[in-house]
Amino acid sequence: DDPEIIKILDKATYILCTEATALSQVSRLYQTDPVARAGILQAVDCITRVNAAGGKLIICGVGKSGLVGMKTVATMKSLGIGCCFMHAAEAVHGDLGDIKP
Repeated sequence: DDPEIIKILDKATYILCTEATALSQVSRLYQTDPVARAGILQAVDCITRVNAAGGKLIICGVGKSGLVGMKTVATMKSLGIGCCFMHAAEAVHGDLGDIKP
């Protein structure tokens, strides 16, 4: 019955509910929007082809998109998909050597 604990639990459940709603909306988008459907199919095709060819995906980003990119790389690696993260600004300063056909 500690008010501080109740406040923490309320905030945690609010965040979980908000995230669940967002995932539900994304799911609905991929079920109904032709552009979103085409985009996710194109992404899956690209990932599948690169993985089957023994290549690796290079995910780039800067700032918040870079943080999202690093998380995406970690998730893909845990799924056995070859990939790495490249900071876009560092790409022009020598890291382009990682890129192959």
